[in-house]
Formats: sequence, C-alpha cells, structure tokens
Amino acid sequence: MTRYKYGQFCEVYGKTLTNLLWEHVLCFDNYIDVGFVAKEIGISRPKAYKLIYEFLEKKYLVKQRMVGKTQLYRLNKEHPIVKIHLRNFRECGRMVVEKYKKPATHITNGPVGVISTKSI
Repeated sequence: MTRYKYGQFCEVYGKTLTNLLWEHVLCFDNYIDVGFVAKEIGISRPKAYKLIYEFLEKKYLVKQRMVGKTQLYRLNKEHPIVKIHLRNFRECGRMVVEKYKKPATHITNGPVGVISTKSI
C-alpha cells in the first residue's frame, strides 16, 4: 500500500489527509467508494470511512447508488465550497502545465514552402 501520493493541490494547500481526499475526489470526477479512496490515498478503510463521513456531514459529497453492497458517492457540485475547490483544483492543474510546458521550437528560420506531389 503506497502512502500519501501528494499532488499539486496538496503542495499548494497543505499536505493533510483532508486535502489529499479533496485532490482525489476532484480528480476523479465520477462515482467514488470508500475502498477506492483508501487504496488511492493509501490509508486504512476505517480512516477513509471517517474522512468520507466528514465530507458527507458538510454536504461536500452526496450518496449515490449502491452497486452490490458498495455505496457510491459523488461530489456535490452545487455546494459553494466545492465550487471554490473545483476552481482552485483547475488552477493547480494550470500550474503543473506551466511548470512542464516546453518552449516553442522553430524548425526553420527561413521562409516556409509548400510541398506538393502534383506537377505545376
């Protein structure tokens, strides 16, 4: 089990388990379950249940459908705090792109011509 794979969101807002959960919930814009969260973050299932329960109490997550015995959750995108976190998460993504963005390279300094297989 890998522990605490921090990303840019946690680098900016602090390396806490709550921010790590935010990062994963925002990243996986789909249904999540406790087992997935525990595995992805690298924490125990009881700790994942506790974190998810805290998010449910604050209405950051909402319960969705059941698959077998597994309860699925989804981000409550109508919640004002969630909207702020979504915007901040996107900005963190832009920071990563800028960090690894390669400068534009030019193939030639001369005029650009057109190559054609047709005879003129």
